[in-house]
Amino acid sequence: MRDKANQVLKLISELVVLKELNSEFIQKSIDSKQNMECKRLAFSRSLYDGVLRSSSHTVNALLQDEPDLYSIKRYYLKPMLEDYINLYNIEKFGKEYARAMQVHFMSEDYDIDSKYREDYAQLGVSFNKEKEDSKTHVLKKIGDHFKKLPSELKGQFKESGDRKILPVSSRLYLANLPKTNKLSVKAFYDYANVHHHFDLRFDWLAEEDDSKFTATLLVKLEEYVKKSAQIFHGIFNIKPEK
Repeated sequence: MRDKANQVLKLISELVVLKELNSEFIQKSIDSKQNMECKRLAFSRSLYDGVLRSSSHTVNALLQDEPDLYSIKRYYLKPMLEDYINLYNIEKFGKEYARAMQVHFMSEDYDIDSKYREDYAQLGVSFNKEKEDSKTHVLKKIGDHFKKLPSELKGQFKESGDRKILPVSSRLYLANLPKTNKLSVKAFYDYANVHHHFDLRFDWLAEEDDSKFTATLLVKLEEYVKKSAQIFHGIFNIKPEK
């Protein structure tokens, strides 16, 4: 296990170095674009950073004398998979998926500065619009972006009042990722999402084989990191060093 873990960690480290060597070029590429094309590149960088960071945390945790598998499953695996799914969809749908993410994020947060303005003042946060002006402005932006989405993406949103949310289940459906090594990304994500409730949900659970989980995790991490790098390098036209 340690040999495989060190191999995956070496891969991640090399990719981090390559990204840092190209950081100025990446930023210039983002700055050279506008609107959703700029968002597509900025989101891609952020998501790729997330995949590498969560994967690195996971492998380092596995290399401890007594790996905390519970924390790995609950706190590292889920965000890594979400970032991977979103990055995969950005490659698949281009700037329109970036637009979909923008609608989702704005819907989640559209009224926080009106609900929590006084609370946020205690955290040093201030806003440059009045409460109602801010909410009206964001709702208009949500509506404008949503209208521009292709029907394939638009139909995956769940609407609740003014909110338009793109659930992870919808993102997985859009990605339609192939099943590899007898484990689908959807099953892996659902496991990370509910694992900490397994004892409550399944009174017939016999055991959890930690060594089998660790071996599978390292194989899948390597697969997802390599695919994420391929996507990211393609988006920014970065040539990996040989």
